[in-house]
Amino acid sequence: MKTTFILLTIAISLIIIPILLSEPSFNGSSPGCSGSGCHTFSDGIVSFSLIDSLNIEVTVSGTTSKVAGELVDNNGNVVDVINSTTSNPFILTAPTPGVYLINAGYKNPSRKWDSTTVTLTVPVELSGFSASVNENDVTLFWQTATELNNSGFDVERNRKNEGWEKVGFVSGNGTTTEIHSYTFADKNVPAGTYNYRIKQIDYNGTNEYFELEQVIEINPPGKFALLQNYPNPFNPSTTIQFVIPEKSNVVITIFNSIGEDVLTLVNEEKAAGSYEINFNASGFTSGIYYYKLQTDNFAQTKKMILMK
Repeated sequence: MKTTFILLTIAISLIIIPILLSEPSFNGSSPGCSGSGCHTFSDGIVSFSLIDSLNIEVTVSGTTSKVAGELVDNNGNVVDVINSTTSNPFILTAPTPGVYLINAGYKNPSRKWDSTTVTLTVPVELSGFSASVNENDVTLFWQTATELNNSGFDVERNRKNEGWEKVGFVSGNGTTTEIHSYTFADKNVPAGTYNYRIKQIDYNGTNEYFELEQVIEINPPGKFALLQNYPNPFNPSTTIQFVIPEKSNVVITIFNSIGEDVLTLVNEEKAAGSYEINFNASGFTSGIYYYKLQTDNFAQTKKMILMK
C-alpha cells in the first residue's frame, strides 16, 4: 500500500511539474493555451530585433517573471520554442530565411500572449557579378536581389596570388527587398593577371565574400609614354600620367624654369602599366615648370604652367 502511494505521488508530480513550468507551453495551432489554461491576447507586448538572417531576439513587455515563445513557419510547424525562461529578451532561431510567426507571452502577473510576424531574408543575395576591361581600366558590375543591414562593399583584387588588397568601397542600401545595381571602376591597373572579389559588410561588422569567377588579364602597353599634365595651367594641383611597357625603375622629377631639381615625385620600381600621380604645387611660386620621366631605357620631359 505504501509503495502504491509513493508511485502515485511520483506520477502526479510528473504531471503537475510540467504544467507549473509552462509559461505557457505553445503548440502553434492554439498559441497561448496549455494544460495550465489559456492566456488573454494582448496586442503590442511582443517586439523583436534581428540579430542576423536566422536569429531573432524577442522581448515580452509587461512582466518580470518567466516568459515563453515559439517560432512558427508558414505551414504551421513550430521550428523553435522556448517554453519557460527567465531571460527576457530571449532568442528564437529559424532554420532558413522566410516568413515566420512569433507567439510569446507570460503567466504572471496575469496570463497574456501576443503574436507578430517576422520576415527573414539573406543579408545580401547577389543575383549577378561580372566585369569588363578597357585597356588598363577594369569595371565591376554586381546586382543584389535583397539586402539586410548592408553597410556596403569593399572591392579587393589579387594579382597572381600576391595577396588581396582593397582598392575601393561602394556604399550599400541598408535593408531592402528591391533590386539594386552597383558598379566600381578600377582605373590604371598595371599589366598582369588579376582576381577580384567584393566583401559585403553589415552595419554590425559581419561580412561575406563574393568572388568574381572570370580572371582579368591586363595586357602591357606597347611603348613608353609621358602624357601632358591636366589641368594645364593649374593651381595648385595637377595630374601627371605615364605609361611603361615593362617592369622598370621609374623616376619622375620636377624642375623649375632654370633647370633646378625642386621635387622628386616617384623613385621606385613599377610593373608594366599605366599610372597617374598628383603634383601639388601649393608651396611653389607661379611660373613655368618641367616634369621628367626617366627609366632604364627611356626619358621624356614636358612643360607645365603654375598660375596662382
